[in-house]
Amino acid sequence: MINIKNIVLFGISFLVISCNKSSHNVQNEEITILAPSVLKIRDTINIYIPDSIPNPFSRSNLNWNANDDFLGFVGDPKNDELPIHVYDFNKENWFNIPMKAEGPNQVYGLGTFSFNTDSTLYYFPSVVQKSFKANFQGKVIDAGEFSIKFGHGINNTVFNPQIMQDGTKIGFLSMQFLDMDVIKNYELAKLFTIYDFKTKESNHIINFPKEFLGRVWSMNDQSMTSLFENNKIIINFSKSHFLYVYNTSGDLERKINVKVKGVGNAKPLENGSAGAINDMLKTYATGKYSSLIYDKWRKVYYRVGKYYDINNFAPKNIKELNSMRHKQVYVIVVLNESLEVIGTDYFNQSEININDSNYFINENGLYLHLSNYDDENMLSYVRMDLKK
Repeated sequence: MINIKNIVLFGISFLVISCNKSSHNVQNEEITILAPSVLKIRDTINIYIPDSIPNPFSRSNLNWNANDDFLGFVGDPKNDELPIHVYDFNKENWFNIPMKAEGPNQVYGLGTFSFNTDSTLYYFPSVVQKSFKANFQGKVIDAGEFSIKFGHGINNTVFNPQIMQDGTKIGFLSMQFLDMDVIKNYELAKLFTIYDFKTKESNHIINFPKEFLGRVWSMNDQSMTSLFENNKIIINFSKSHFLYVYNTSGDLERKINVKVKGVGNAKPLENGSAGAINDMLKTYATGKYSSLIYDKWRKVYYRVGKYYDINNFAPKNIKELNSMRHKQVYVIVVLNESLEVIGTDYFNQSEININDSNYFINENGLYLHLSNYDDENMLSYVRMDLKK
């Protein structure tokens, strides 16, 4: 094992979805990506997983989170325990946080979570509209229940939630009770919830951007990531070429076109069970923007996308899609703090088998998870850094 002492983790800092009607003047900026290559692959690191902890990537849903000290994954339930397996970057060891499905520290069921800086976390079960603040011994310190007028709890399709915190308030991307197969509901939906643990009140803000209106989207094409930096919310939709920048009131301030080669537009949602599969195939076959990551050491953003380097790729089934994995390309657009593109890099799947669902940042660079199916007791990451 390669030691990774003092690795500092900085994941996506805020998860939200987007746009609201506002009187603000919105800057609609189009960026032509002609930037040079600026990233270089440096090396790889390995984190050993003891036999007592299942490899987190063996789960179909990878719920994970991280802060400067810890990397954690939701594990498989055992009796009434809902374990969170945590790797301590400073001590270089693993420990478990024993969340409970029943009893005085009940959190009901499996869900997502977000670390705080004071050895506590927020836990959001998928089965009830609640949030729990708990310590690392699994003791519940505070709890909140959300109104269901527009949204409830955290969006549990987001596997790496980051929570905005402001005193007694938290903010998070929330699920919808509206039927999203109805076109008009895209105008009604409020997609971000602010909850106050002191007053026990919820406030729902932020609508879909205009490009989402007038048609029905699959859940694959509605997915998104975002960041909260410098009191701004920056949203990265998986099937939008734009980055959206909002203030903390939910007003849209900037709309920046950062379209890259290979990532296509979303297609209208089809009906029926066969349609759901076809929508999934189209989402992956036409490419998507997977993540938006902030690097506080180099003061840059990474927009990570992926696509298949095949003209008019239209797989008929999952087997055909998987058979062309060697033609998959990862693209990383690097932007400065003003969201100006300074570089674009492409990496072939045949050269480096990246799994962009898990990553971290430290003073040495950007670490992306490598799919390593040969060793169930190892997490492997490739390190990239800006060229000197």
